[in-house]
Amino acid sequence: MRVLTPPEGLPVSVAQFARQRHIDEADAALIGDLLATATAVVETATNRMIVPRQVELDLPGGRWSRFWLPFAPVIGLVGGAGS
Repeated sequence: MRVLTPPEGLPVSVAQFARQRHIDEADAALIGDLLATATAVVETATNRMIVPRQVELDLPGGRWSRFWLPFAPVIGLVGGAGS
C-alpha cells in the first residue's frame, strides 16, 4: 500500500484540543506533534483511517471472488477491474 495523498490536518485542531483540555496553546507545535502521533497509533491499532487520504493498493492477479482491504473505511475505488 502506498499513500498517494497524505492526510490533511488532524482529526481535531490544536486550538480545539487546548480549549477542551483547558491548557495553554503556547506549546502548539508540541501539541500538534502529540496529536499526530496519537492519531497514527489509533489508526494502526484499529486498522481504521481517522483522517481521509488516497492510497494505492496493488493486488495480485487472479480470479478473486472475495477479498478484504487492509484498511477501512473505504469511500470509493478508482481504476482497476470492476471499479
